[in-house]
Amino acid sequence: MGHSNDEVSVSDEEKKLAADYVAEQNEQEPAQAEKSGEAAKYRRRLREVEQERDGLVDQIAAMRRAEVDRIATSGDGPRLHDADDLDRLGIDRDSLIGEDGSVNASAVSQAIDDATSSKPYLRADLRRTPRGDPSQGHGGEGRPAAPPSWAGVVDLGTPQR
Repeated sequence: MGHSNDEVSVSDEEKKLAADYVAEQNEQEPAQAEKSGEAAKYRRRLREVEQERDGLVDQIAAMRRAEVDRIATSGDGPRLHDADDLDRLGIDRDSLIGEDGSVNASAVSQAIDDATSSKPYLRADLRRTPRGDPSQGHGGEGRPAAPPSWAGVVDLGTPQR
């Protein structure tokens, strides 16, 4: 048979097979669309859960940081006056978290003790309350001046010491 290159002859059997294939594809499209829609729903839910997880991880990290700061400024061991001194001293808060995820109070105390050995003025528990010098001010000789009395007010002729 001589065919030209532009014409392709298709037998009736081939036409029937092509029609059956198209019909089969049309039947499968709703099922595939349903599966695709379900997969998209699961992908959206996965993204939502991942965002929620990330938010919770950030919240736990903030709570741990606050607990380290609380222990550093008000714990039983060595204390700092200001929690920001942890950063100034180069103390990594994450290194003070135990393997179970809780804050290790003894590690906080040890880190403060080690870091403040060269800067003890940062320690709140070592600070001394300033006291007045009794030799300064009234009297000048280390003793306070006598308090005024009614006798001194009434007896204007005698100078009061």
